[in-house]
Amino acid sequence: MAVTSGRTIKIDCDGAKNPSDASAGFVIRSWNGSFILAGARFLKQAPILVAEVTAVRDGLKTALEAGYRRNKVEGDNQVVIRVIQARATPPWQIAIIIEDIRNLIEGCEDISFKHIYREGNMVANWVAKYVCTIRSTSLSYFPYPSSRDFLYILADD
Repeated sequence: MAVTSGRTIKIDCDGAKNPSDASAGFVIRSWNGSFILAGARFLKQAPILVAEVTAVRDGLKTALEAGYRRNKVEGDNQVVIRVIQARATPPWQIAIIIEDIRNLIEGCEDISFKHIYREGNMVANWVAKYVCTIRSTSLSYFPYPSSRDFLYILADD
């Protein structure tokens, strides 16, 4: 990945949960909305808050490792966003992951966290759900859109 000359990138994050499985996914886009990278991990039977906050941590860590220091992070779980913004106390299930995120924030030149509605986060949701089908517990990266469905959602999101 090439650094976008100091411009802010966007990281869309989401967790997914069905009755037996959970997963976390993110999509990184350039300052102009172009796809850079997606990533996701299968979390077995984790609670949804764990999935949501893991998506944020994985996305931010991936962006920083690629050299992106100006980040705009968006997610559709208001509890997670409020906790990261220090506007709420973290539930015990996610306290350690929140600490990881706060440590990662120190590596950023500029960062913001914003709650968005689910309808505006469909691409990250698709990635999170997709990893449930491959069931990879390690972080899987997708350097290009992995299906035609993903491309359609990426274009509309």
